[in-house]
Amino acid sequence: MDGVAEHHQAAKRIIVIWDNLNKHHDGAQARWSEFNKRYGGKFEFLYTPLHASWVNQVEIFFSIVNRRCLRHGDFRSEEDLKSRLLAFIEYWNRFEGHAFNWTFRGYPMQEATA
Repeated sequence: MDGVAEHHQAAKRIIVIWDNLNKHHDGAQARWSEFNKRYGGKFEFLYTPLHASWVNQVEIFFSIVNRRCLRHGDFRSEEDLKSRLLAFIEYWNRFEGHAFNWTFRGYPMQEATA
């Protein structure tokens, strides 16, 4: 995170979106509060909800991008890759964009062991 802070020194605000992994929370040492103080309070830490992460929605879209744009693509340069990705995203947003209905259905029941 120090590298992120150094790279974005000119930024007035940096939003960090984390899952709920223990190391992403302050803990007894108030590690992220102290980190934020060192960098002028420009960081805002947001956490994805338990069992309903919007990240799952993004992963679905990344899977679509991979299957329909990247997997069999032949790109001549980074610029060509960027151009084709942006064209696919524009096409998706214009003609195919829709909400993904994802729900947490609970943990699978574990079989009793004898």
